[in-house]
Amino acid sequence: MRTTCLALTALLSAASLNAFAPHASFQTTRTSSPTRSRSRGDLVMKDFPKPNVEDTDNYRIGEKLSASFSTNLKITSPAQKKKVAIIGGGLSGLACAKYLVDAGHEP
Repeated sequence: MRTTCLALTALLSAASLNAFAPHASFQTTRTSSPTRSRSRGDLVMKDFPKPNVEDTDNYRIGEKLSASFSTNLKITSPAQKKKVAIIGGGLSGLACAKYLVDAGHEP
């Protein structure tokens, strides 16, 4: 029983060491610069081009709906203006506050 527990402990500890290891290798470069020598572990950062999301149907539909809060759904009289409490400051709460302000309400 004790040897089984020890073997199981060893197996779990070996598995946990690999669980947090990086799964992707990073590119490294070696330069012969006299001012600063680089080691093999230096990380090279690359910028990738921005994807063209503005040219998709979903983006155009979302942009049109977002603009409708400022135009079509804008309140016209002060009697329509509401003071609204937004519970939560996450992404949905911030988006809700933005759209309510665009429509003329006071969050």
